[in-house]
Amino acid sequence: VGLRREAHLHRAEQELGLEVASMAAGPLGDLPLAAEVYESLRQRDPAERRVWEPLLDVYRVLGDRGRLERLIDETVGHVFETGDRNRLRLERARILADDPARLEDVILALRDALDEDPDDGEATRMLADLYERDRRDEDLAALLHRQFERAKDAGDARAAAALGLRVAALLAPTRRGDALDALRSALDIAPESAELLRRLLETLNADDDPYERAALTERLLARETGPAAAALALDLARMQGDLGDDEAAERALTRGHAAAPDDARLREQLEARYLAREDFDALARLREATALRVADGAARGRALREVAAIHRDRLGRPAETARLLVLAREALPRDAALLRECVDALVDAGQADAAAREVSAALDAGVDDASKLLRLRATVRAGARDLAGAVADLEAALARTPDATVAAELVAALDAARSRSSG
Repeated sequence: VGLRREAHLHRAEQELGLEVASMAAGPLGDLPLAAEVYESLRQRDPAERRVWEPLLDVYRVLGDRGRLERLIDETVGHVFETGDRNRLRLERARILADDPARLEDVILALRDALDEDPDDGEATRMLADLYERDRRDEDLAALLHRQFERAKDAGDARAAAALGLRVAALLAPTRRGDALDALRSALDIAPESAELLRRLLETLNADDDPYERAALTERLLARETGPAAAALALDLARMQGDLGDDEAAERALTRGHAAAPDDARLREQLEARYLAREDFDALARLREATALRVADGAARGRALREVAAIHRDRLGRPAETARLLVLAREALPRDAALLRECVDALVDAGQADAAAREVSAALDAGVDDASKLLRLRATVRAGARDLAGAVADLEAALARTPDATVAAELVAALDAARSRSSG
């Protein structure tokens, strides 16, 4: 009974003391009194968080570094929770961080924290910053390498990539082989990291395995666009050519062109390859894609017309020829010669109705002399066995241009219509 009563009184005293100290530190603003009461309570129970934690704040506000450091030193040994002990160690490190004479004490505190909890991110950052500030590159590399190994074991790709890059940067000037190993190891965990691929390529030199360089460049090319992709593709094509793999070299140029379609060097090299082996299908596809990206309408129309000529003269594809010339007409709607070329292609492709529509659109737009366009449409309609339509067009043309040539064409059309309707 006596022991229970004594324990009860002790708890009551402690609660009352905590209340007094809290009031002194807060509403009363009497920090020395708060510190005195907390210290009294701490003598009875140095592990009590409700005592040492607010006392840390009191000494911090008072700016009493000596007492703050002593409080931490005396409390660490009594606290059983890892998180609490490390919090105290980090607090001590912050107190001493600005004092160059105490650098080793700070490092020791942070190392103790990491020995107890290797995943303590704040302790790692603080220790790494200290090593970097003091130019202790070997210590920093060792610290980061331990964290790197932990990130790898945990399968944390983002952390492994970031740490691998930092470790490699520290090691590269004096231990290039170790830097390469770190980057390769990080790539195993983070194979999609363009930055790792880029750094590994930069760290390799001319004496290293050319097949590894080519493989890494190909992987990086798949993740780049624009000018960076173009430069990589040209470099990779050269490397693959040096290795005697012409197919891989062309594949590099093709991938580069897909990622940087406006790069003239890639396009020129691909065109040269296609022409050398007379691969007019690939050449036409490349030039069409290039033409469609041309912003200027007239230039786009001319380029599409050239591609159409490849389909007509080299590949014998009337439907593709017609399709491309229709696109060219959209870019050059007032080009009379192109209109006739387009109409001929549509007729050759068996698309007489479409050819007639093209001429009708040109008539509405006043692309050429109306009589000439009517005669052209009459020819298209006659070829499609629309003799009545052909006669109507030639009658309209003769009304506009009453000469013997038009009259002869009309007579021929009438004669064909009469023959067709005989009986």
